[in-house]
Amino acid sequence: MNDGLHLDNTYYDRPTLIRLARKKETDPQAPEWEKALWTFLSAWMNDRPDVAVRTSGSTGTPTTLLIRKDLFLNSAAMTLDFLKVHPGEKALLCLSANYIAGKMMIVRAMSGRLKLTAVSPQVEAILSHDDSVDFSAMVPLQARAILNRTDGRSRIERIGKLLLGGAPITPDLEKQLAPLGNQIYATYGMTETVSHIALRRLNGPDRSPYYRVFPGVSISTDGNGCLMIDAPALADHPIRTTDIVRMVGQTEFEIIGRYDNIVNSGGIKYSPEVIEQKLADVISDRFIISSMPDPKLGEKLILIIEAVNRHQYDWNRLKALLQERLSPYECPKRAFFLEKFPTAGNDKLSRREITRKALH
Repeated sequence: MNDGLHLDNTYYDRPTLIRLARKKETDPQAPEWEKALWTFLSAWMNDRPDVAVRTSGSTGTPTTLLIRKDLFLNSAAMTLDFLKVHPGEKALLCLSANYIAGKMMIVRAMSGRLKLTAVSPQVEAILSHDDSVDFSAMVPLQARAILNRTDGRSRIERIGKLLLGGAPITPDLEKQLAPLGNQIYATYGMTETVSHIALRRLNGPDRSPYYRVFPGVSISTDGNGCLMIDAPALADHPIRTTDIVRMVGQTEFEIIGRYDNIVNSGGIKYSPEVIEQKLADVISDRFIISSMPDPKLGEKLILIIEAVNRHQYDWNRLKALLQERLSPYECPKRAFFLEKFPTAGNDKLSRREITRKALH
């Protein structure tokens, strides 16, 4: 393990990192994102064999997992090898180190001997970093906000290899990314797999709708069509997910939706994510397909839209648009509006909380 870190144009050896971490993680003047970085470095440099990592809670109650440091290093090596990121190259940390994605960028920089620059996760801070970098990771919200700027395309292209994860990538965002000239990948993974186990190219000649797993990772599906992951270098036991997928050979898959989001309406099972894909270019605001109890159907499909001004939507006109894109049974029976969608870490939508708020 490389115990030093090249951070913000300065190389720090292990003793110096330990000393700085103890000081900075308790500095009352330091911003939260900086404290998170040094708190992780403090945990990484101690004598424990593992690090506590908190899950985002997007699919349930947030929990804290203890993950062995050797698994962090295995994950870092997989990503660096797959992307061919070399020692001495420049990396940008613009994610919170409170979550696995940010922690892994730090570990990749240390183990891969990269020159890391750390900035606040806020878009304004990312834009203030003018230098080109070889490698970085963002959540889709950050990439979308940058692309909305006049010089957004050139800003994204300054990053040689960019990972996007932590939340779904909308068709509109993917369309914006497709013509860019750098390398951009969607990630698939979770805290339990120490970040991602598969990547999907979003642009260039290798653009694909399928995620390809790293060497050493085996995948299969269970009786419900949900993805099963066997990655001995990243987890001590196989992991059963709730992501419904379509396998393409033995190493690639396409995500259909989440099993725990399935709506059973009148005995027919619907995947909200499939319906949402069909409506991606119809509704400009963020939205989800969900359900509410119904005395005849058991559950009925509903549409929930994030809109400050709900009066911009006329239900009759909206219903006509829905009927053009969806089959009669897929059409939501009602529409609800919230001014702000609740999110879990890294801008993941909290579907259960959104539905609860919409219905109460």
